Amino acid sequence: MHTTLSPRHRHRILAAAALALAAGASLLAGCGDASNDSSSADPSTSTPVASDRSERVATTEPQTCTVRNESTQLRHTVAGHTYNADLHRPPADPRSLRLPAVIDLHGVYSDGPTQAALTGFGDLADLVAAEGDGFLVVEPTGQPGPIDGATGWEFAALEEPDRDDAQYLSQLIDTLVADHCADASRVYLAGYSNGGFFAAEYACAHPEVIAAIATVAGFLQPQDCTLTVPVVAFHGTQDPVVPWGAGGTSILVSEQSPPALVTAIARGAGPQFAESAVAAGCDATPDRAATTGDVTLTSWKGCAEGADHLLYEIAGGGHTWPGATELPGDAELIGATTSSIDATRTIWEFFSTHQNRR
Repeated sequence: MHTTLSPRHRHRILAAAALALAAGASLLAGCGDASNDSSSADPSTSTPVASDRSERVATTEPQTCTVRNESTQLRHTVAGHTYNADLHRPPADPRSLRLPAVIDLHGVYSDGPTQAALTGFGDLADLVAAEGDGFLVVEPTGQPGPIDGATGWEFAALEEPDRDDAQYLSQLIDTLVADHCADASRVYLAGYSNGGFFAAEYACAHPEVIAAIATVAGFLQPQDCTLTVPVVAFHGTQDPVVPWGAGGTSILVSEQSPPALVTAIARGAGPQFAESAVAAGCDATPDRAATTGDVTLTSWKGCAEGADHLLYEIAGGGHTWPGATELPGDAELIGATTSSIDATRTIWEFFSTHQNRR
């Protein structure tokens, strides 16, 4: 698919290509048979963790902690598949307090290091830590899938019966809390495109684990589930991969595409986000205000369980990460990248105001 594209563009233009295998199967996040024979690069130093996350108590007081594993390369084997993740801990971190953790999920045809370069969460974590606060950044790499062997993440429209990405994410979070001093009440998911689909579905199924999520160029309303965690989303009105409006078209859709794909694309990311807000019990009439330049913020408040929905609409924006460096040729392939807002910094500001108290 798109074999004429250079490697640097493939992961970005195909970031939502997993949608092409839409099957409508529900994602059983966190369920299924799995093994975890290596929870870090040095499995002998990992610490067993309880599977009952209800034992984790959220608190506003700093929690002291001792890092049990200094490795920054985390490895887990789940359902026969080995997953790798890069952990970034700010240099200024005193290693004596539990820190929030941002898990940054890439899109199809990408990986953890590429996502790290795109978002810059590690650099932001260092800046925040230098000011007296900080957070961990984790960039995992998904598994090869049926789309040209591209790495990505499972979601309801992409059924991979021989793997369990949700179980992997659960085990990764357990390892971060047990061995790397992550604060269990402040674990956040940020996802680009396919990573955003996965973030929303995992958080929907595990609201007791995730404090808040962010999606960029990749929101799909979870199937058969109400999203009851706070969410902030960014989406361009000219996204050629995951269309903004109802009735929009995608460069990935053709006459041979499965009907489920056509239906999902036709619903549009913007309308689906509004539907998610309504399902979460938010106020029927949201606040809408221009922020800066080409960006408009729509805010749904009064949501059940504090699941506020914030949507940054990028006028003319493409399938891109706001504030990121635009590669040559990006505008022609996946649309424009706005510089009017820094998605990475805005996401962290949103995350830093939310804590899981379930």
